[in-house]
Amino acid sequence: TTQWVFLDTIKAGTDRVITYDLTVPRSELLASVRLPQQFCISGIFQAKVPDIVVEVGGESCVVVNDCLSVLEAVAHMIPAKAPGEEDRIDLRLSESITIDQLIRAGELWRTERAVVGTCGERVDLETLKLITAYAEACVPIDRPLPDMPAANVYAHRTILAPIPCEGVVIGFYDPSGQPLGNKFTVKVEITSDADVMGVGLDEDLPVGWRVTPLQNDGFIYKANGNQWALLDTLRAGDMRTIIYEVEVPPTTTVEAPPPEGCKVLSSEQIVGRVDTGQPCVEVEVGGQNRVDLTDCLSVIVAISRWDVARDAIDLSLSDKITFRQVQRAIAFWLQDEPVPRTCGDGKVTYELMKEIIARWLTGTPICEPLPGAAPETCEGR
Repeated sequence: TTQWVFLDTIKAGTDRVITYDLTVPRSELLASVRLPQQFCISGIFQAKVPDIVVEVGGESCVVVNDCLSVLEAVAHMIPAKAPGEEDRIDLRLSESITIDQLIRAGELWRTERAVVGTCGERVDLETLKLITAYAEACVPIDRPLPDMPAANVYAHRTILAPIPCEGVVIGFYDPSGQPLGNKFTVKVEITSDADVMGVGLDEDLPVGWRVTPLQNDGFIYKANGNQWALLDTLRAGDMRTIIYEVEVPPTTTVEAPPPEGCKVLSSEQIVGRVDTGQPCVEVEVGGQNRVDLTDCLSVIVAISRWDVARDAIDLSLSDKITFRQVQRAIAFWLQDEPVPRTCGDGKVTYELMKEIIARWLTGTPICEPLPGAAPETCEGR
């Protein structure tokens, strides 16, 4: 029990302030107490004349812990300035998060390193968005974030396959043995109609698919989890564009297409979401999400990729058919010979031969309709 006594009269309308420091024993002396633990202080104010007994109001409890939360640790962190140095904690720092502390938190998130003073805790995407919001708003972490106008966040995905009308092809290799056709590009565009602080993108791809960022547009990328984070404010009307390349393992098993009817490709899905720290918004990424996979080509695609000099398929060639490829197609047609690495019987039919010639004469890429032609029955399937 600690007591104070005033030896004079407390005049009406005056204040008396008592300030004292309370020292908590070191953690090793609290070995019998499981931390964190809450301890509370109670107090009574008494006066003899008039006879008064009242409880001391206001805050009364403190939490004793030997580990900081990630948010508290970042706000009191002195980031390392040179290689080999370690981050340090200084509890005398203010509760506000600086730009240097924000950048360091982003680096710890990206590399999945533990935050100093947290007993091994790591920064996750949710906490990183909250750290960003506090830093951008210049608000101490012991205060609530300011209210912001509601925002509508939009995210749209575009998938560009190596052969747009064929999808991703598996099992094709160049002369040196390197896989071809198993990579595709993804573009995600993010915008908002109001300012939002701390933006995260989380893309979920099939296991084993490898992502290589091509354009981050201010975001930082975390490879383990395919996540992106913007340590900034996305202003109303601005658009950020993330572009990345995906490599499908060349040993992926692909279901064979049916022998008749429209060609149905094996497919996988990409699912993603965008969310923000303040105001709190979460939306699914719209647009394209299906990735078609095949280990054989349609005949017209094979003709457009036919390297006449090598008499073999070269997936790096364009969607336009050349005169020499027309000549090779005629040879396949006359000899009733299947085109290698094609689906089904793989033969150049009379109708397909006419289409090949028409595309060569008009310069129409194989993935675009011929001028004046009606849509095909299988289009869009």
